[in-house]
Amino acid sequence: MIERYFEGQGALTRLRTPTIGSYVDSFALSLHEKGYAYWTVRGCLRSVSHLGCWLDKAKVQLARLDEDLALRFKGHLRRCRCFRQNRGIFNPVMPGVRLFMSHLRELGVIAAPKVQPEMRSRLMASFRAWMHRHRGVTSSTLDVYERLLAQFIAFAGEDPARYTPKCIQRFVLSRDRRYGRAVMGNIIASLRAFLRYLIAEGLCTVGLDHAVPKVARWALESLPKYLQPSDVERLIRSCDTATPQGCRDRAMLLLLARLGLRAGDVAGLRFEDIDWVNGSVRCFGKERREIRLPLPQDVGDAISAYIAHGRGACSDTRIFLRSKAPHRPFRTYMAVSAVVDSALQRTGIQAPSRGSHLLRHSAATAMLRAGATLEAIGAVLRHRSIQTTAVYAKVDRARLMKVAQPWPRGAR
Repeated sequence: MIERYFEGQGALTRLRTPTIGSYVDSFALSLHEKGYAYWTVRGCLRSVSHLGCWLDKAKVQLARLDEDLALRFKGHLRRCRCFRQNRGIFNPVMPGVRLFMSHLRELGVIAAPKVQPEMRSRLMASFRAWMHRHRGVTSSTLDVYERLLAQFIAFAGEDPARYTPKCIQRFVLSRDRRYGRAVMGNIIASLRAFLRYLIAEGLCTVGLDHAVPKVARWALESLPKYLQPSDVERLIRSCDTATPQGCRDRAMLLLLARLGLRAGDVAGLRFEDIDWVNGSVRCFGKERREIRLPLPQDVGDAISAYIAHGRGACSDTRIFLRSKAPHRPFRTYMAVSAVVDSALQRTGIQAPSRGSHLLRHSAATAMLRAGATLEAIGAVLRHRSIQTTAVYAKVDRARLMKVAQPWPRGAR
């Protein structure tokens, strides 16, 4: 396999050294199957060649290769005198070594990396497990909660029996001077959920969650931020379907714009969620509520085109993958928002916001103007309450004009 990347006998000889020679072909094949470019694979093989030369001179067995030994090799690069090696000049040396070590671990040649001590407290780990099991909260939401609750635990301590209403109110008021209303809303939501968990487990005083102050806000005070239908279509047409990334982005944008999905829904969409025979797609709302939505023809065509021509090889059942090697699912839902932001920059549309929720609001607004009822819109968007959907009623000015009362005569 390595003959595909090197023709010179000297380079092939250095790659065939006794220390690493048995694994370089499988390593090159693995990189090729994961979608790495020709020059990237070549650079990684050069890194492995350098590593093999260093291990041979140090008389170190490959089985002893670990993170500590990799750090020693990294230090060697600064003062390298190896014959015909890159002497640390080329940047991809250590990334190639890391990929080679991952490959060796998959083959069982070297041991798995040492697990770092768990920094998360036992109380927080128990809270996460309880929220996921009983409330169906996703890991990404719990990550946000954990970051915010770390401030409270540092402020009040890890002994829930010592929490008092005064302590809770002091903590919230101290943060209210530092953060905006949106962040304060997240802090209060996470703190209230944490206290309810403690009450359910019998770890603190019953009713302590009522001591959490509320953020001053008024129902339906905000307006949804959305795009006009013509701008939404411009975003979709801006994707270059001649490229794998363009195929993927177009399918993702259509899911957001036609079905009003959340970014997490798109990032987590799997093959088994799509019923091609009946033309439907399965989505999971908050608290793991399942719903099936009709799959529009153009959305289904875009997804099938991406699967057939744009999706890289990956054993994971999630549909959408990174466009660059290694082809694997997105780590977070923020990658979906980044696709929307890139499309906005590409088209030059001046949008009121930059995230994926912009298209969710646009889809709801378009349904309302097409005559859909708030109940139907709420069903598609998977709202738990009609009050959540009612905010979209304020964007239909034509209907509002019919119910608006005339201004009293003589009023100034």
